[in-house]
Amino acid sequence: MPGQKRTSDSWLSDDWELQTANVLVIAIQQAPALLVPGTDCRRLPAAVGLASDDMMFTDCPQVKSSWRVVRAHAGGTLAAAFGSEVLVSAGADSRVGLWYEPGWCSHPVPPVAHVINADGGVRGRHGAMLEELSVNRHIWAVAAGRVVAVGGSAPTDEVSYLGPLPHGVDAVQVLDDGSVTAACFGGVMVWRPAPPSSLECTGKKSYVPAVFSVHDGTFVPPPTQMLASLPFPGWPRRLAASAAGGWLAAAAWSGAVHTVRLWRLCDGTEFVCTGFSEQLAILCWSEDGSWLACASGATVSVWEFPLVNGVRGPPAGAAPRRYEGASSVTALCFAPVAASTPSLACAYADGSLLLLSIEARKTTLWCEPLSQLTPTSGECVEHIAWARLGDGRQQMLLASSGSQLRSVTIQSLR
Repeated sequence: MPGQKRTSDSWLSDDWELQTANVLVIAIQQAPALLVPGTDCRRLPAAVGLASDDMMFTDCPQVKSSWRVVRAHAGGTLAAAFGSEVLVSAGADSRVGLWYEPGWCSHPVPPVAHVINADGGVRGRHGAMLEELSVNRHIWAVAAGRVVAVGGSAPTDEVSYLGPLPHGVDAVQVLDDGSVTAACFGGVMVWRPAPPSSLECTGKKSYVPAVFSVHDGTFVPPPTQMLASLPFPGWPRRLAASAAGGWLAAAAWSGAVHTVRLWRLCDGTEFVCTGFSEQLAILCWSEDGSWLACASGATVSVWEFPLVNGVRGPPAGAAPRRYEGASSVTALCFAPVAASTPSLACAYADGSLLLLSIEARKTTLWCEPLSQLTPTSGECVEHIAWARLGDGRQQMLLASSGSQLRSVTIQSLR
């Protein structure tokens, strides 16, 4: 049920809005923002990928006038994410672009652009459609048809190709330890970084398939190109890894059954979350890996992963907290800091926007409608990204289906 409205609206301020080409992705560097000397602004790199050939960049997302438009990918920027010192973008032109600081937002084109050979990939007007991208501190990986292209953050790093797999790669995830995971029909493939070799003088990464000795109590043979590291008799379509790579979650379906498949990456132990009547559209973890949220139709489900002896265990025996909306969920994202009650923003197809909070010893989600942020009639929020501004403040960047980019500052969470 909706929560009680706050007595004051001073906790939330609507900063600015921009009309753009259709927004396809929002990326914000997940690090504490630095105060710009002599101003009230916080420096925090952010980027917005557009359906045009351009991207928008800024070093200070709170300031509307700081956004700059640069040429990025012909046909649209389909994916973007930050590493420790680089922004990685991928698009509809078969290219992966690397953007560097300082001055990264002033380049007319990416200073480094890798042309990716997509074996069996979907091709558009300008080349292979590179839509699935994952980045950790120093490594990026992109799904390219039946292969996964992997590169480093240095300008001289070469691209490695993993695969080909028996089917097209639907999702990729780079783990904190540098391992690369890829989902396709039949399960999830996991590659671990190989021991250092002479190849590494060129910056080219080398990987070997991971071997899990125990999987549901049975021996798992070493994986091959035709046998996944983490097998599943169905189709895992989305991947999300928890903090420190403890758990890997996949939105999967087999026949008419929709589930969240969970694998503990230290040993391959599997856990399954059920109870979904519709396809799982979104998976996201809280920053500390203690909560997993998913969206299926109009329902948001959140599971807790308790810390036991220093290790986060599966949510065995615990029912998820759920919230039922009036229409399908279009966007879902956890706030980047741990408040007394962890919160996530949730958008629906009917245009409504909610702040859902997880309260201790409660079996439901506390809901606060953000009615003042609801887009105009007929539009809905399709992308949400959070930024940590410091001083207990957070910024939400919201992109609606009407090509509207909006900035909101939240002074504090519950």
